[in-house]
Amino acid sequence: MEKASLTFAWPQLLPAAAAAVAVLLLVHAWTAKRGLRRLQGVVAPRLRDQLLRSVSFGRRWIKAVTLALATALLIGAIARPQGGFQTVTVDRSTVDFLIGLDLSRSMLAEDMNGKSRLEAAKESTAAFLDRLGADRVGLLAFAGEAFIAAPITQDHEAVKRNLAALSTSSVARQGSDLGKAIQLALKTFETGKYETKALVLITDGEQLQGDALIAARDAARKGLRIYTVGAGSINGARIPPEPETGVLGFARNAQFYVSGYNLFSIDNYLGWDPEVTAGQGVFSRGYDFGNYPLSRSFMAGIKIGL
Repeated sequence: MEKASLTFAWPQLLPAAAAAVAVLLLVHAWTAKRGLRRLQGVVAPRLRDQLLRSVSFGRRWIKAVTLALATALLIGAIARPQGGFQTVTVDRSTVDFLIGLDLSRSMLAEDMNGKSRLEAAKESTAAFLDRLGADRVGLLAFAGEAFIAAPITQDHEAVKRNLAALSTSSVARQGSDLGKAIQLALKTFETGKYETKALVLITDGEQLQGDALIAARDAARKGLRIYTVGAGSINGARIPPEPETGVLGFARNAQFYVSGYNLFSIDNYLGWDPEVTAGQGVFSRGYDFGNYPLSRSFMAGIKIGL
């Protein structure tokens, strides 16, 4: 821990403050003595005592001292005093985790205060990302299959943009396979260096295929923690009918996508990555302190729903 003392932007003004106090007090003493001498030369001693009876020399000195101190404080304020800073070294490990969002058609049921389960889940996830600190997060989407919608990164705004683009048509194969989501999350963490491994599943819990329990046990043995967030109400709601329109005459939907993350940076920084920060304080921004740099990744593909 390091603490700096009080400093001034213009310390050369401080001697002027001390000089101002001395000069004002000397001027007051000189003028008071001079006034008494003049009074003694023109007024008889008996009348002089009567004239000075109502004069309080103590109060005049208090007034003079107050004026001198006020002048010194004014000059001190002009010198711009600046408080010291404190540097505290904090050992803090970041949290790396994936958010798994269910994109099955059952998430379109509108039983969340007039909103669909998917819409409510996306709004809650976006609000959570806004409050997230320096932790790294990725986005995983799943239904009958699973895919990484955003790699694990500290760029929460990029994750939010990909989150907003997700819908039930983003997955080519419908269904609800929680097991595939868990397996993909496990594979993602195994291919990188992460301080923690956690998966937050946001789903309505309707398991239609696969075996999520076996996948969860395998993930637990390998150190992957799984947290679940339920979407929906007790009463439930009807799932909207699937649209009959197709794409290209044989496909229900088609999606082309190309995305890149952390492609380059324009700066003179000599470390690993200027976006990596060691903490939330102003003085720790832009210092990586050996943290892992943000990963550079590319993703391209096509999804066709039959």
